[in-house]
Amino acid sequence: MQRTISSKQYLTYYQAKVLMEKRMSSSSQLNAIQEKTWDYLKTFGNKDHEKAYQLIKKLAEEAKIKETTAIMVLNICPKDIPFLISIVSSLPEEKENIIDENNAKKILDIISDFCSDNR
Repeated sequence: MQRTISSKQYLTYYQAKVLMEKRMSSSSQLNAIQEKTWDYLKTFGNKDHEKAYQLIKKLAEEAKIKETTAIMVLNICPKDIPFLISIVSSLPEEKENIIDENNAKKILDIISDFCSDNR
């Protein structure tokens, strides 16, 4: 059976882990790529996917960054302003949106509880 991609959607690791769990419950076997993905998500996708979704929206609205940028920020969970600025400034979708230290601080404030949660 040939599969085609009809659309694409960017996901946080946490959202991807939920989708992989659903896939695993409906299918007994994973291919090699899915196995590697699952191993990665077990390590890095251990936060609340619903909270991540809410934070993506909040970051887009309050910090005025694109949703794809918010997803990247939540996946990486930067802890300081210089690292956050380097992440955002390296993303092509934000080339028009240079974030300053005030906006970077706002972003870090929004994600701080989520990123410090060690679940």
